[in-house]
Amino acid sequence: YNTALLGQYAPGSTFKMVTALAALHTGLVDVNERVSCDGRFELADQTYRCWKRTGHGRMSLHQALRESCDVYFFEMSKRLGIDAIADMARSLGLGQVYDCGLLQQKAGLVPDADWKRGKWNAGWLAGETILAGIGQGYVLATPLQLAVMMARVATGKVVMPALIKRPAGTPQAAFPSLGLHEDKLEAVRRGLLAVVNEEGGTG
Repeated sequence: YNTALLGQYAPGSTFKMVTALAALHTGLVDVNERVSCDGRFELADQTYRCWKRTGHGRMSLHQALRESCDVYFFEMSKRLGIDAIADMARSLGLGQVYDCGLLQQKAGLVPDADWKRGKWNAGWLAGETILAGIGQGYVLATPLQLAVMMARVATGKVVMPALIKRPAGTPQAAFPSLGLHEDKLEAVRRGLLAVVNEEGGTG
């Protein structure tokens, strides 16, 4: 059983970069806006808790990525809606198999309203968007997909994995651009570096 190709898991906080890029790309947030986290987020008579019960205080994008603030990404998810989150997830390589010489891959799951209607003939709920935005709920990904997602964020290109040896002297074909602004990608990269390099980083 090849876990890297067949294991489908809730990606959790590793998915937050998807929501961050979607929010930046659509212009629904800029890097300087701050969202207040008191440890809870209210939506439709439901309370969604941040992992830090006492709250993080006022969070910028950089701080929210560094400290993995759930409330910040709940707010971004609410603004975006599930379709925008799903579109960015797919552009980063989630919810698909790759034509790369690796057999028996699982596709994971990037859910949206059409998927839920087709599976259960039920409407999409706002609370499901909130959970999807932090990589929970219905979202599933394989380890290979998460590696591809990270490679695409790191390069800004549609990186594809490969397990086929090229003849000597044959250059690697250039990967096309993701079509995302470099300054927005760089803002997310800085947040990800902070996770493991700055005080307060959850890594």
